[in-house]
Amino acid sequence: MNERIIRKSWDDIKPRQEILDALDDVTDEDIERDIREDPDVAPILDEAWFRDAELVPPRKMPVSLRLDPDILAFFKSQGPGYQTRINAVLRRYMEAIQGQ
Repeated sequence: MNERIIRKSWDDIKPRQEILDALDDVTDEDIERDIREDPDVAPILDEAWFRDAELVPPRKMPVSLRLDPDILAFFKSQGPGYQTRINAVLRRYMEAIQGQ
């Protein structure tokens, strides 16, 4: 693929002052009204939204782990998702130890 990278300085791309001034004139009420009137805009994040929101677990960390061949074969023999199953076993062990 032949892509051309174009470098720009902040002076080349910064908004004109009249645009910045117009943004300064926008009130919170204007923004909330626009959100309510446009279904494609993200919802207002009020107390009800946070009360009903689900906590997303953090991303998993890649790690290199040495396992006995029979243990790895056992988890892989159960089909796709063997790494997730290994993680679940380790989590149960961790929770059991922490609960002592």
